[in-house]
Amino acid sequence: MTMSTSKPSIIVLGALALTFIGCAGDVSGPGAGGGAANAATGGNAGSGGSGAGSGGDGAGSGGSPSTAPCEAGTGMRRLWRLTPRQYDNTIRDLFQLEGEWGATFPADVVVDGFANNGEALVVSPLLADKLRDAAEDIAARVELSALSACAGSDTSAACMTETITTLGERVFRRPMAQEDVDRYAALAGTEPSFEAGARLVVTAMLQSPHFIYRRELGSPDPADAKRYLLDDHEVASELSYLLWQTTPDDALRQAAAAGELHTAEQIQAAAMRMLGDARARPVVRAFVLEWLGLDSIPTVPKDPGRFPELTAELRASMLGEIERFIDHVMFAGDGSLTALLTSPDTFLDARLAELYGATLSGTPDAQGFAPAQITGQERKGILTLGGVMMRHGRSNDSSPVHRGRLVRERLFCQVPPPPPPGIVVQPPPDDPTKTVRERYAAHSQEQPCKGCHVLMDPIGFSFERFDGIGRYRAMENGQAIDVSGEIGGTPSSDGTFTGTEELADVLASSADVSACMTRQWLRFAYGLHQSSATQCVTQPLVEALSGEPLTLAALVRASSGGEHLRVRYSANDAPAEPEAGASGGDGDGDGDGDGDGDGDGDGDAPDAAVEPSGDISYERVMNDDFTTGYCAHYEVVNNGASPMAWSIDLDLGGTLQNHWESMVNGQIGVTGATGTVTFTGVTHNATLSPAASTRFGFCVNR
Repeated sequence: MTMSTSKPSIIVLGALALTFIGCAGDVSGPGAGGGAANAATGGNAGSGGSGAGSGGDGAGSGGSPSTAPCEAGTGMRRLWRLTPRQYDNTIRDLFQLEGEWGATFPADVVVDGFANNGEALVVSPLLADKLRDAAEDIAARVELSALSACAGSDTSAACMTETITTLGERVFRRPMAQEDVDRYAALAGTEPSFEAGARLVVTAMLQSPHFIYRRELGSPDPADAKRYLLDDHEVASELSYLLWQTTPDDALRQAAAAGELHTAEQIQAAAMRMLGDARARPVVRAFVLEWLGLDSIPTVPKDPGRFPELTAELRASMLGEIERFIDHVMFAGDGSLTALLTSPDTFLDARLAELYGATLSGTPDAQGFAPAQITGQERKGILTLGGVMMRHGRSNDSSPVHRGRLVRERLFCQVPPPPPPGIVVQPPPDDPTKTVRERYAAHSQEQPCKGCHVLMDPIGFSFERFDGIGRYRAMENGQAIDVSGEIGGTPSSDGTFTGTEELADVLASSADVSACMTRQWLRFAYGLHQSSATQCVTQPLVEALSGEPLTLAALVRASSGGEHLRVRYSANDAPAEPEAGASGGDGDGDGDGDGDGDGDGDGDAPDAAVEPSGDISYERVMNDDFTTGYCAHYEVVNNGASPMAWSIDLDLGGTLQNHWESMVNGQIGVTGATGTVTFTGVTHNATLSPAASTRFGFCVNR
């Protein structure tokens, strides 16, 4: 990375970089093969780290897993970059400085709905520049007295050593080695005064990979060479960023220093203490908002001509209602999934009361929100709040597709496949003589749209009494609205219902939804992408929570007590990943592998692991199963020393619906094929250079 010569501190930092020992090659770093960028310091943060695993069979995909079990519910060693929110919170708690430096950082990639995926959080050159700017701004603003007990009044060398030691332990979230202290002291000594030296040290520390990344590396387990045991300071950081999104507090650091964070019982006790702290509330809010796709409420496009009342202030009120609702059911209430999906309670201000046609009662808070229950509008649980309906509607109308997809993807963990090639993805035209249901009828009745829309539209129709901004309507175009709905393609939740109140009850009592929410929490908590590797992490916890009512406390207790918070595997010594069995297996695929959703897959599915052809290897890295079909994604790698064309024969186990980044039997855009077909690349990926890879995918109806 080229570093600017206009900022002298950066040149000095190149010599100060603290390289993680033993990271290269066996750490799950951000970005497969590339590791993390140099974090503006010249230090390598997980260079060459491998991704957190790929491959494995999708959940309930038809093919049954082989008998090769996960040896433990743990993940790979890794370095996990701070998110913008974590950065700002950490600076606030380290230096008592409020700011929004994270808002200037480039947007991070969203994976599975969450913006904290460990592999996606890289340091790009642009982010490195922003981190440098933030570090220099913070160093210029911080009060010296916030650095150490002596820094505000003592300018001696002894005070500088104390400042570096105590500040370094807090900034790096671990004890400082004497070598580290000496190097920072030498850096401070290049400045003419104590204050200038101290501020340069702050600038340097805030650009070190030891600050920018949270380490989850551990030390070799003497009893098992495959395992690495995380130390208490690493566990303290995991807990703190999981539940507070910030650096460990004094109690956590003291517990780590005393060796009191290495058993499951000790970690769970610390986690439950933290859950009871007010700092946990914004984190739980963030989880629910990202899980349900609600963090874009302030910006989701809407037609001002159709909805002129949807002002920025009303959007803010919608978000305020949702946040108060989450706090109410998760902290003031029993914190259960049932309450989240079925509670009739809400909180309104004057703008929302006008939108809902409700009357304010009760004592408002400082922002004007008062407790309320709205009767006669079929509002029950979080899904029927105005902001949720607004977010999951079209720009100028409601949308059974968007709302049904919300339930299918976020509550059942089943991701519908993309539309077939050649299909014009446009909503049906407006017709003042028809209801939305009548206009969308063809989607779920005719091929090729039926295969996907039958999974979404029948659920989404139940929300049709809420318009595009969540306003209740009893009639549409002078006609009664049919809100009957149906759920299909799930392991245990299929059935019919009428309206959102019945739907809320169905979802709240569904074991499928409970398992999905557990997976969603674990993706958020652990920053892991759905894959066969993460199945070994999440599946034991999904099973452990399946026999009790799902609550926030149960999720935190299970995720903090799991082995994932204490143990890691080297990428070179990881447990064998489960492989798919032969097609036609009875598959009880209840994993969080590269397809979500539990259940008994009845149909055939191609093998996850395919024998390599010469120097070309193939691996299935995602598989979404919908009972009526599935989608598979394959990764193709050239392991040889010369360019090679690739080709693979797969038994579809059904009728090909669509495919992408590939040709089928030498043709593009093939549909309707059955049996065994040959996949090859298209122009840009047909031939792979040495070590290069590509992906292709397809969807099949059974």
